[in-house]
Amino acid sequence: MKKTILVLFGILLFIGNSDAQELGRRPNLGVSLQPLTPQISKELSYQGNAKTFVKEVHKNTTGANLKIQEKDILIDYGGVPVGSGFYNLIKDKYREGDKITATVFRNGKVKKLKGKVVGTIKESSIYADIIYDYVDFEGKLRSILYLPKDKLHKDLPVIYYVQGFSCASIEQINNYKNSSVNQLIEGFIKKGYAVYRVEKLGMGDSMNNKHCVEVDAKTEIDGFREGLKRLKEYKYINSNNIFIWGHSLGAMQAPFIARDIGVRGIIGYGYVAKSWYDYIIDIFTVQLPIIENISYGGMQEKINSLRMPLYEFLYEDESLKTLIDKYPVEDMEFIFKALGYNGQTIMGRNPIFLQSLNKMNLLKEHQEIKIPTLSLYGASDLAAIGGGFSVKLIANAINQVAPGKGFYKIIPETNHHLSKVGSIEDNVKVLNAKQTWQNAQENFNEDIIVITDEWIKKQIMMD
Repeated sequence: MKKTILVLFGILLFIGNSDAQELGRRPNLGVSLQPLTPQISKELSYQGNAKTFVKEVHKNTTGANLKIQEKDILIDYGGVPVGSGFYNLIKDKYREGDKITATVFRNGKVKKLKGKVVGTIKESSIYADIIYDYVDFEGKLRSILYLPKDKLHKDLPVIYYVQGFSCASIEQINNYKNSSVNQLIEGFIKKGYAVYRVEKLGMGDSMNNKHCVEVDAKTEIDGFREGLKRLKEYKYINSNNIFIWGHSLGAMQAPFIARDIGVRGIIGYGYVAKSWYDYIIDIFTVQLPIIENISYGGMQEKINSLRMPLYEFLYEDESLKTLIDKYPVEDMEFIFKALGYNGQTIMGRNPIFLQSLNKMNLLKEHQEIKIPTLSLYGASDLAAIGGGFSVKLIANAINQVAPGKGFYKIIPETNHHLSKVGSIEDNVKVLNAKQTWQNAQENFNEDIIVITDEWIKKQIMMD
């Protein structure tokens, strides 16, 4: 979950046996680009249609292998014209070791360069041996298994971390090394847990015939379910001691992932027990007034004209194009601006994804699977609106049908990004100052690791 006008929800180990399977690395292009201005074009005597030139070439990358140089005007890379979204096209066409070309304008001439793809570096950790693998689903989904270095790689309890809402890679490399998620994972590893992660469709190294932004919620969940089945096959872990740790949307998906496959327990952080329709209503009536300083009273009046188009979109699966023709322009423009609709995606996902998400009944799913669950909420979370009430409700729903299996905890002064931030008001200041990422790196709340570890150990000891 992210803010547009809203906030949403050691040494690398190469295993030489059947537990480690290969999936080629995506390209590391290795060039920093900047816009080609008329002034630069004149200085370089260039009169073509290219839009970028090379600011820097990084060592040990595809760009360096091709011998691209600083101040080259980059016309195409891998046969793909350089422009918006070109990297995704290259990623889908090439893998590590493939032959590749680039076309540049240099010293008054167009030059064709040839070389081989250098793959993106892999994660490394001083605390874990890391196995890069894949899951067979709609092609191949990249998976990563982290094994504690100081533990015998046998009979390990494992945390299956399921990521949040956005279509983004799970890998914690380069600028992400000190992210709050990476600190969470390393914290679990230092406590003696194996940790497992699976990419969404088309993300990272994954090679799929569908992409994250194209699928519905069920398809995404099915990918994670196949990941869970694959996890149970590893000889390093105790398949009876698997715990799903879901963050944001991943927490909402967790019980659906576990159904009929089974896990020892579920931990969810930063989520809500309500329909997606109700969640969007809360974005307008609760979140926007806080973040954008919009009048609460004015927003309560405005929401009355937004309910029907939102209802028809999410409950009746009406297309957004139909709603544009049916409802006042100003109402639809307000919805589209707030939810980041660009003509194709809304809230960063396919409209069908949100429609299918709205059909998920989280409380019913928890009651039917009856798996012990710890629901966590950071008291300063702006994304999981009403999350304090939701985590209590989830625990109560589980205990209604399976007494003693529902648990919850509210963690003070903690935000959606797993970091200490002070009050809700303090979080708004951090958000408006665009310091959320920095705060998440510098103020990760290690209490989340302690709370998780203590709860898991109690569940394991209950045998």
